[in-house]
Amino acid sequence: MSAVSHLRSFSLFRELSDEDLEKLSPALHRRQVAAGTLVITAEQRGEALYLIARGSVRVFLDEANGAQVTVALLGAGDSVGEMSLIDEGGRSAHAMTLEDSELLWMDRRAFLDAVRHVPLLAHNLLRDLSQRLRLANLQIRSLVTLSVPERLARQLLLFCDRYGQATEGGTRIPLPLHQNDLAELIGTSRESVNRAMSKLRKDGILKDSTVGLVILDRKRLAAHAATPVSGINA
Repeated sequence: MSAVSHLRSFSLFRELSDEDLEKLSPALHRRQVAAGTLVITAEQRGEALYLIARGSVRVFLDEANGAQVTVALLGAGDSVGEMSLIDEGGRSAHAMTLEDSELLWMDRRAFLDAVRHVPLLAHNLLRDLSQRLRLANLQIRSLVTLSVPERLARQLLLFCDRYGQATEGGTRIPLPLHQNDLAELIGTSRESVNRAMSKLRKDGILKDSTVGLVILDRKRLAAHAATPVSGINA
C-alpha cells in the first residue's frame, strides 16, 4: 500500500482523491511516541491535529479531587485534537498513549487551510464530529436506562465494530482494555466490571488474548447489550 493510499485508512481522509491526498501529505508529520506520553494537555491552546497510525490513546479528564476519569479510548484510524483547532478554544481533555504508538500530526494552519480547500475533508470532519455526538448521546441514555452488564456489553460491542480484527474463532479488539478505564467509560466501579467480564467469559462470549480481548460470539454479546445484531453505530 502506498503512503498516499494508507491515508485513506483514517476516517478523516476517507474517499479523498489521490490528488487531494498528495496535496495533504507534505503537511503531515510522523512521530513515534512511547507508551504513557501525554500528547495533549487540557486547557492548552490547540496547535495540532493528531492521527493514530498505530497504537492507542486514552482521553481523560482531571477531577477536583485529583482523580482521573477516562472519557474515550481511541485506536488506529482515529483522530484527536481537531475540536480546539476549529473553535480556537483550549483543549477539552488530556490525551495519553496507552502503548508505543505512531502518530501523524498536522499543525493548525495547515489543517484549517485543508478544510477550506478540500470539501470532502470538511464533510468527513462534520461526519466524524456528528458520530461522536450521537455516541455521546447514546452513552448518556445508556447510563440512565441500562444495567452495568448491559452497558459493558454495549461498550465492548462498540469497540468490536470500530476496531475489530477477524481472528480464529472470533473478533479481536486490539486495544489495551483495562478494567479501570472500562469502569469509567460506563459509569461504574472496577469491581462491577470485573464481575460482568467474568460472566461474559463464563458464558463463552469473550476471552482474553495477549493484546486486547477476543469476542467469540458477537450475536450473543449484542443480546447482552440489549442491542440489535446489525450494530449500534448511528
